Amino acid sequence: MTAFRLAMEAGDAGIELDVTLSADGIPVVIHDDRVDRTTDGSGLVSELSFEELNRLDAGSWFGGRFKGERLPLLSDILKEARGHTFVNIEIKVSAWRERMDDGIEVRILKIIRDENMDNFVLVSSFDWRSLRRIRSLDHFLLLGVLSDRGCNPEEVTAFAVETGAFSIHPDVNDLIERMPTAYRRFGGKIFPYTIKNAAMGESVIRIGADGFFADLPFGMPDRDSP
Repeated sequence: MTAFRLAMEAGDAGIELDVTLSADGIPVVIHDDRVDRTTDGSGLVSELSFEELNRLDAGSWFGGRFKGERLPLLSDILKEARGHTFVNIEIKVSAWRERMDDGIEVRILKIIRDENMDNFVLVSSFDWRSLRRIRSLDHFLLLGVLSDRGCNPEEVTAFAVETGAFSIHPDVNDLIERMPTAYRRFGGKIFPYTIKNAAMGESVIRIGADGFFADLPFGMPDRDSP
């Protein structure tokens, strides 16, 4: 939770987070499919109950001052963000479930509505099945189409148009020299990922990007830097 609070304090236009489901179907905010790298636990998020996940230390790996941090619920983040910042919720590919009534899409939509954040979130995913499902459940929620490096811009744009997406989120490496024609013709926004420094950010804006995703607000210290 501290990382999100720091991003909000830094005045970023928005925050991005990754959401998947615990074994008991609770939407949990965590980047990886496994807990091994960012907690003191081990195993797949999808095989651990929220009670088990909530016992893990999710801060010490990043620095001693973050010891004792817990994995936040999506609802926790939206409560903190409401009235302060925009939130991009990325649905992890690993969260896909065949049954819609058992899926993460239904669950996160309920949380978004319960927290009155409908107009302040964008839902994105590399799993286009999830985006199609979201659109079938809500005709107005903002969608962002994530594309892997090397994806055909024509195909990405066609899907974005089909689903009425607000934005396309391409790998920045696909925009090194120029903005693909399909993206320039797209009527929505282009937000590449992941920008590593201010110079790279300035470069993608110069070729036509509307914004970008960065690991840290530029100027923020990394890890335990003084």
